[in-house]
Amino acid sequence: MTNNKISMKLKNKCRVSGKNHTEGNKLKRKITWQLCFILFLSISLLIQCAKQEQSNVSSASNFQNITVQEVKKTLNAKSDIILLDVRTPDEYAVEHIKGSTLIPVQELANRLKELSPKKKIIVYCKAGSRSLSASEILANNGFKHVLNMEGGINAWKTAGFPTEQ
Repeated sequence: MTNNKISMKLKNKCRVSGKNHTEGNKLKRKITWQLCFILFLSISLLIQCAKQEQSNVSSASNFQNITVQEVKKTLNAKSDIILLDVRTPDEYAVEHIKGSTLIPVQELANRLKELSPKKKIIVYCKAGSRSLSASEILANNGFKHVLNMEGGINAWKTAGFPTEQ
């Protein structure tokens, strides 16, 4: 074989190996992107599972959220319910929903005997956080018909419903 032919063969091998090297890089990038996509899907799935678990906590605790409009309808129907205000005495003195009973959330666990576990209880606070805690306390202590008023008295007033002092 002449030097020219050997040189051509080497160049061809280098081109081929260079091409294979470039294809190898493309394959590595493709696999990397696929792994990133799988990782993204896995994380998304975990987040969805966590959200589902969180929403199951309230249903497992045996209480439901209720809108202020639904509360108003229930109150207008003169149902046998307890409307429970879990804010502070000072907040209650400024304004509250007519017919409500005040038991601050900090005292609720020690005053459960004042409430009937068989009655429907609608719980509210100022914006919804304390009533959520109070609803969990009630549900975890055997109260079967607990409704958490979403948005609290703020949402009640925003809807144009009356309060009293």
